[in-house]
Amino acid sequence: MKEGCNKKYLAAIDIGSNAVRMVLAQLEGTSLQVVHSWREFLRLGEDVFRSGKITEASLSALQSTLSSFVASMREYSEVDLSVVATSAMRDALNQQKVVAHIEKTIGLQIKTISGEEEADYILKAIQSYVSWGNDPVILADLGGGSLEISIMEGNKIVYQNSLDCGVLRFAKLDARAQQTYLESWKKEIGDAFSQHFAHYSHLILTGGNAKVLSQLIQNEENSQFVKKMFYLPWQKFIQTKASIEKCQLHHYVKRGLLRPDQAEVLIPSLLIFEQLGELSQCPQIILPLIGLKEGILLQRAQTLFPEKCLQWRI
Repeated sequence: MKEGCNKKYLAAIDIGSNAVRMVLAQLEGTSLQVVHSWREFLRLGEDVFRSGKITEASLSALQSTLSSFVASMREYSEVDLSVVATSAMRDALNQQKVVAHIEKTIGLQIKTISGEEEADYILKAIQSYVSWGNDPVILADLGGGSLEISIMEGNKIVYQNSLDCGVLRFAKLDARAQQTYLESWKKEIGDAFSQHFAHYSHLILTGGNAKVLSQLIQNEENSQFVKKMFYLPWQKFIQTKASIEKCQLHHYVKRGLLRPDQAEVLIPSLLIFEQLGELSQCPQIILPLIGLKEGILLQRAQTLFPEKCLQWRI
């Protein structure tokens, strides 16, 4: 066992529509720092968004993945583990059966969270890592099954919404259906943006595809190290989107910059990001490379140690 002197280990598993991810963090003093992370791309959302249920094959894959994750933590002492599920599990007609099966076979208790809870976890993680003063900003988390939107003025939440516009749902549609899908929420979100503030300083993007975007940009710039928070002027985003669309995606896959499953949803993700940018008119994007898992861990650590003012050190 890896014994930590005055250290506490916490882990969080996020059962998402596209991937199942786990992060292990170490709490030392008032700082949380990632020790290791794991992920498996099970795409539970493909089952649910097509048939309404998680199939037996996907349930078996989920059980195997979670068992592997749990086994990976055995070398660490006294790990406090939280497990949450998001859009695909929320929508699954057989949610109770799946949750009961995992608890019976592995002993894990899964908490299925609402879109609003998901947005709140992400927001808390971002606030512990990024400061934007008192400026109004927009936070958008794009997952496989849903899009969570928060409008902030300083640390005050003035608007939150969870939309069934995840990239897995979106990518399966043809071009005409995608445009119809976008139009279905653009007016609602656009009205919310304009009604609250005339100007926003930043559009903060989180989720797996935001991370992929950051990695591609840093690779093209020949960055010698991975930035943990990336600032991107809006015009740079537009140029990058055009460059990615012009380039054949298999070029990125061949160079090892994208996995095939990432390439499949990259262009649809960029289209959603572009719509959010146009609606908000933000001059700059922030890609903080932090999200739901980190928010879960931060809130859990704060519950365990309420006397501490905790933050991420990434």
